[in-house]
Amino acid sequence: MLIIMQTPKRRGTKKKYVKIYDLVNKKILWNHIVTNLELFGRIKSSLYTLVDGHMYYSNCIIKIRYDLLQKKNMQDLKENEAFDFYENVLSLEPEELVRIRMPICSLRYHRFVYMTYAQKSLRPSKIMFLPFLHERKVYLSRMDDECDYFYNTIRARPEIDEKHDSILCSHID
Repeated sequence: MLIIMQTPKRRGTKKKYVKIYDLVNKKILWNHIVTNLELFGRIKSSLYTLVDGHMYYSNCIIKIRYDLLQKKNMQDLKENEAFDFYENVLSLEPEELVRIRMPICSLRYHRFVYMTYAQKSLRPSKIMFLPFLHERKVYLSRMDDECDYFYNTIRARPEIDEKHDSILCSHID
């Protein structure tokens, strides 16, 4: 699947279009004007993690309704029918926020890593390892006997510094 957003170059036009293209079947599933600025801005900024039709960002999820989009003659779906919005999916303290560019995804272990921070002090407060929130199954994959940690590589700003990656590593008990 490919999500494309476009704004016409005509002056005075404020319409914003989002197109969802199926790369496997090589067809457009949905092409519509989007009025929800949160959705358009999220797609434009690319500050989300897309896994199985779910756009994870901060403490929110946007679900792309593939079940409806793949049916015949469903191009006329409105945006509130093509997308479901979920907010405050994590139980956080009142002054706690999710860091930008979260969650970090590990496809191998079907897990996300969320890092939170205290709003006043701007210091990290929690690291949470969670299963994919959209899956309704438990993976009992055998871990290596000598592996007692979780790690993932993070490239914070590749456009500035391509040579330096950060590694998030945590001990698992």
